Amino acid sequence: MKKLIFLWSLCQMSCCYETGSHSIWMKATYISGKTPFPEFSGYVMLDDIVFAYYDSNEHKLLHKDINKASNSSFDEDDMSYFEHFIGYVHGSLKGRGSYLNNYFNHTNDTCTFQRLSGCELLDNDKPGLMTSTDAYNGEAVEGVYYDVDHDVLHTNCKWTNEESSIWTPNMNLPSLFRMIYHPNCIKFLKKHLAKERNRALKKG
Repeated sequence: MKKLIFLWSLCQMSCCYETGSHSIWMKATYISGKTPFPEFSGYVMLDDIVFAYYDSNEHKLLHKDINKASNSSFDEDDMSYFEHFIGYVHGSLKGRGSYLNNYFNHTNDTCTFQRLSGCELLDNDKPGLMTSTDAYNGEAVEGVYYDVDHDVLHTNCKWTNEESSIWTPNMNLPSLFRMIYHPNCIKFLKKHLAKERNRALKKG
């Protein structure tokens, strides 16, 4: 159970921004081994409210209305965004988890690999920090923090450069955060905050 609690606790702390700011978080969990849980699951939170859920057993995205009086649903852009999240993140977590299972000789054990990613919108409608944290069996193994004000990407990895190069793709991460990950996250946050503003503004 500790394996599954770690990123939930981190997410709870991450949602505690100052009053007036808002955030969106996407948490994904990959589980290897025989368990009653789906191999891959994920959910999306606006501030501290879960409004979307997916698991690999059902193979479909479930929308949970934040505002019962609204007719909220996912449009084509939302589905494209989620399909990327589901496909890319599922593959990424499975690859990293499999590598670490072999690295630590956990091939016969039940193991988890999780990712928590999100961004914030400050109270002046200014885009804020974006972060992504990976955890293996409840222990953080990589943290990435994009500072949009200074256009700097900070990374905090558990592994040495030699080890991390084996399981971290050789990508231009600063450019990906600057041009793709951060602007798309902020766009998605603004869109759903506008849909659910009355409920979201009650936070804090």
